[in-house]
Amino acid sequence: IGASSWLDKFRQSFQAVLQSLKLFKTPVNTS
Repeated sequence: IGASSWLDKFRQSFQAVLQSLKLFKTPVNTS
């Protein structure tokens, strides 16, 4: 019933985690 809301939340969470990993990986790659 609340699929849209559920999917939106999941997508936002996933994107946030992806960005976090990117930011965390960047300094390691430059080193």
